[in-house]
Amino acid sequence: MTKEDEVLRFLLPDLLGKPKAMIDEDGNLNEPRRGQSLWRKQVSPIGSRKEEIVHRSNYECYPNPDGTRGWVWNPITGSLGDCPNPNARRLANTRLKERYLANTNIAPFTQSNRASKHRLVNPFYDPFYLRFWEDRLYFDMGTGKPKGIFVCDMSDLFGIGIPEEWTRKVLAQVRNRPKHRFYLLTKQPHNLIKWSPFPDHCYVGVSATNAEMFMRACSDLEEVRAKVKYLSIEPFLDWSFNWSPSYLVNSLQRAKIKWVIIGAMTCSGADLAKLSYQYPELTPIPYGNKWTAQPKIEWVSEIVEACDKAGVKVFLKENLMLRNSEGWTPALYVDAREPDGSREYLRQEMPILK
Repeated sequence: MTKEDEVLRFLLPDLLGKPKAMIDEDGNLNEPRRGQSLWRKQVSPIGSRKEEIVHRSNYECYPNPDGTRGWVWNPITGSLGDCPNPNARRLANTRLKERYLANTNIAPFTQSNRASKHRLVNPFYDPFYLRFWEDRLYFDMGTGKPKGIFVCDMSDLFGIGIPEEWTRKVLAQVRNRPKHRFYLLTKQPHNLIKWSPFPDHCYVGVSATNAEMFMRACSDLEEVRAKVKYLSIEPFLDWSFNWSPSYLVNSLQRAKIKWVIIGAMTCSGADLAKLSYQYPELTPIPYGNKWTAQPKIEWVSEIVEACDKAGVKVFLKENLMLRNSEGWTPALYVDAREPDGSREYLRQEMPILK
């Protein structure tokens, strides 16, 4: 292949409006399977780009209804508080920075927004300031099987400073797609009540990282009407729980929680050093090419036992290391084991809808 051919092969996807992975070495176009990718052309001040409106998810706990890998949809990006996705701010300031800064459809710069703890620069120069991607509202998931779609993993749909008009438009699109399952997650549970009741095909969740947030979420969710209400304890950072186990069970039952997700913090070595200083009870353990900060096994036990008593399904994420002092994972956390003991499968239950 000549140098000119190599340049042409690199430019050809942009000329055809196709992802580079679909162009072979001879410049031939290899179409994907129907529904594999949902692409559109976006023209921005920094040029023409191909971008997925809805892209495949890496979240094991938010699958399609048939159990296959789900999808992510980001009609809103940015946050003025703590985003449920701990990696969102880093991504917005690195790999996605240029793309986000090109969108000037930002939230009004109000006095409350200005007071945010993350508000240090002009919002037009902050890639993680609140942005609305209105053209992402309209997408076609095809006529195939129902999909599981996580909404706004780069923001908080019900977060601080999000204009109600934006949230209303997003929820309108959700209601118009009853065939699919939509996962909603927030760190501002007190804002959910104004949007209640939610459609039956919505899983409405609250992100909590410690016992105080867990109990506050249960309290706020009591008045929220949704077929599936859930708690995501990820990253699990602390569990200074001063109530009795029965109080924990009762809290889950009063809020009608159907599902609890538990996961560890996954981060870089530099972030781990800061986290370990702030939360000394966490245990650092390597996880692939990254690190995890593992919660105490006793913390996880208390929550899982309470969920079992309350009839709540439990989803333990793969980044949890739940081995006891003898090197085994207790049966409380295991769904199945290989006969030779070479692999254990953690409990990864989904709520059963009636």
